[in-house]
Amino acid sequence: MKTSLITSAILLLTSALPSGAPKCAINKDVIAAGHGTPTDEAAGFNLSLSSDKAEIGKPIIITVTNTGPQTEFGGILMYAQGKDEKKHLGQFTKMDEENFRFQTEVCKDLGFAGDDKSTVTHKNSNKKQLTTTFEWTPLPGDDAEGPFTFHAVIATNPVPWQVIEPIPFTFLTNNEAAAPQTLPAEPQMLPTYNNENNAATSPQQNNAG
Repeated sequence: MKTSLITSAILLLTSALPSGAPKCAINKDVIAAGHGTPTDEAAGFNLSLSSDKAEIGKPIIITVTNTGPQTEFGGILMYAQGKDEKKHLGQFTKMDEENFRFQTEVCKDLGFAGDDKSTVTHKNSNKKQLTTTFEWTPLPGDDAEGPFTFHAVIATNPVPWQVIEPIPFTFLTNNEAAAPQTLPAEPQMLPTYNNENNAATSPQQNNAG
């Protein structure tokens, strides 16, 4: 029985469910309780963000990475959230739509709020390269209440699988987002003096004389 539970957990994302994960939210406790085994942190998967400072309407690039020997993965479930764990933030505005899809219907059926494109999962069990990127863009109102974190579970086909530690990010304040760039000041032109009458003249007058 225990072996069966472990096998089911390992095959959850890619082999048993090749067209996508069956959930809308993930964490270590939920997976451990549902499948009788902890996640495999030694798999070495992680997410790399182009910036941990979000700004409404401006995209952040997310790349799947690995610190171990893995060069590819098979399945994923990923989203961003704030304080409200039942609401996923932003929308994934660019991704490989041949291999990934939005988790729209599953999230709605489970009572999650958020944009239809706020949660992504795999579309098939094809091998995906670690260079795979996703473009995520925060929407107006997403910065209402934190803390803010990205969440993901990633699996190869068929093993191993790993719940990524939540990755924190923040939103730029209005002042930070609107702060203009400071231009260098122009050098000040000092007057020069005519030796004959000690009268001050401008640099333009000196050049003219």
